[in-house]
Amino acid sequence: MSGLKQHSPELQAGYKSSPDEMDMYQIYHILHAGTAPAAIGTAAGTAASGGIAPLLTELDYPRNVLFSYSAGTTTGATLVVKGQDQFGGTVTETIAVAAASGGGTTAGTSVFARVGTMTYTKDSQTGTLDVGYAIGTGASTPVFGLPNKISGSADIKHGLWIDNDVAKVMTREGTASPALVAVQSIHAVRIEVTGGIVPADSFIVTYKPTIDLSSQGYQANL
Repeated sequence: MSGLKQHSPELQAGYKSSPDEMDMYQIYHILHAGTAPAAIGTAAGTAASGGIAPLLTELDYPRNVLFSYSAGTTTGATLVVKGQDQFGGTVTETIAVAAASGGGTTAGTSVFARVGTMTYTKDSQTGTLDVGYAIGTGASTPVFGLPNKISGSADIKHGLWIDNDVAKVMTREGTASPALVAVQSIHAVRIEVTGGIVPADSFIVTYKPTIDLSSQGYQANL
């Protein structure tokens, strides 16, 4: 804020402001988020383990990933993803697809802004593995990381779903579509929309960070 240091001498002395002191609303736009189930990486062949080279290292939005395994037999697979979250912190997540006829799909619960390495193991030496964006419902519900840290569900004030150019208000912490649910542990929102996200969808999230970060460094206060 321009001029703040001139009128608040305590900031010149090294004091920091924390989100709970700012009383500032934030608006986050998620516009036409990617929906490809194999956008981040894919691997096929006879190896029972190996690496998946990222097709994308920088995701369109900080979000959770979707791991899919398709096979002709009753088998399962495990993926280990390493990268960074929306604040630059290191993230490692293990995502498992349970053994089932034809394989299956599981969404992660961590937020990735960047993907570094991906490795896998699978029960069978056949099948195809895909890593993409979580966009559906249930086991593949999408989660988007917010650019600011939040202290809980009360920080989320309003959600708007632009559904094929029609604005629809989202229920905060609701269970029926469309719903917007805070995930405080990863400073994110879970979007629950019947049928899942499609390319034409956009979302507008209004929130007010109230988390107290005064004991942390400058970067943590952003």
